Amino acid sequence: MRTYSHVAVTWLAARLLAGRRVRVRLRPLLLGALAPDLPLIALSLGYFLLFRTLQLAPDTEFFALFDTLYRQDARWIALHNSLHAPPLLLVAAAGAWWAHRRGLSWAGSVLWFVAGAGLHSLTDILTHHSDGPLLLFPFDWSLRFASPVSYWNPNHYGAAFTALEHAVDALLLVLLGRAHLRKHAATAATAAPATRPLATASAYRSNP
Repeated sequence: MRTYSHVAVTWLAARLLAGRRVRVRLRPLLLGALAPDLPLIALSLGYFLLFRTLQLAPDTEFFALFDTLYRQDARWIALHNSLHAPPLLLVAAAGAWWAHRRGLSWAGSVLWFVAGAGLHSLTDILTHHSDGPLLLFPFDWSLRFASPVSYWNPNHYGAAFTALEHAVDALLLVLLGRAHLRKHAATAATAAPATRPLATASAYRSNP
């Protein structure tokens, strides 16, 4: 799934949890939804710039070389799966939970960060046919779940999924806008009574 959709879906999950009176730490949760894709974004931008600057190969080989790096280059594999691989996320969650039980203040934020990354990884596992996260990294460097659905590959419902994904994103954007307007209105309503006595007193002094 696309990076911005991960953030949108995680925001919706946070809203649902908040509706059940769960005290969600939204910032680390959303950062956890975003962070797993950052290494690959950086690597992709670097690869694109080097490919264009050094003219490594004809343009027709751009994606073939990219796919080779993605699947075979140890550095790309390690960086991309550092926040995608379920074993690493479970270890991070266990460590953060241990620290949380001992009262360390930072542990709660780390737990929410890992939760965001875990949801990101799960949705990627379910929306990649042959290029999803490595399930057992770093113990296995090749095992992936072959989902019947790919978020991008037209041979595996990619076009339909893209349309659905963007429709959901648009709906969530509307919901986010409504939530922001309601919060703004509630803040204004709370502040309004405090300003009325001042306005009344000012009017009284100007009209003896």
